[in-house]
Amino acid sequence: EQNQTIVGASKENGDEGKIFVFRRNADFSLNQIQEIASPESLGRMSFGSSMAVRDSVLVVGAPDTDNFRGKAYLFNREADGNYSNTPFQTLEDPFAQDNDTFGSDIALTDDYLAISSLQKGFGSGKVALFAKDMVSGNWNHHLSLWSDENGSVEQFGYSLDMSSQYLLVGSPREDEIGNPLKSGMAYL
Repeated sequence: EQNQTIVGASKENGDEGKIFVFRRNADFSLNQIQEIASPESLGRMSFGSSMAVRDSVLVVGAPDTDNFRGKAYLFNREADGNYSNTPFQTLEDPFAQDNDTFGSDIALTDDYLAISSLQKGFGSGKVALFAKDMVSGNWNHHLSLWSDENGSVEQFGYSLDMSSQYLLVGSPREDEIGNPLKSGMAYL
């Protein structure tokens, strides 16, 4: 929403994390209108490390959850303008392993949701793409993407951006074969 600012505080509450929702006033001042705590008490979760908003859906990443496998929580905005305190769906990478950090970054459109696992494969990274089921409104795993290099510490998925037709994936530590400078790449 144009009049809202959402701030993640992933280290709040003993690293479980929280998010804070602010409403922007006509004079550009902010008033806090909501605080959403992590929906699960699993110790270190880093809930709020990444977020994306589209229309009435808020997606919040918690990459340190469950031995750093990670999760993403989806919340609906209700009629009063606040988000529900309980997620309507929780997403996990269907191929998750410990230390993948699913939920490191998030990009969202009306029909697709991209969520990165930055540490997948010792830092090479991966992006899971979810498609929205237009009947149920739930998000289902559609496919997974890796860099074409698939080497270690590339951090494929470090940053994500998406339009209705394109997904842009940042990989800041990727290098071309034989170039040890790790100058980075962006994939479209």
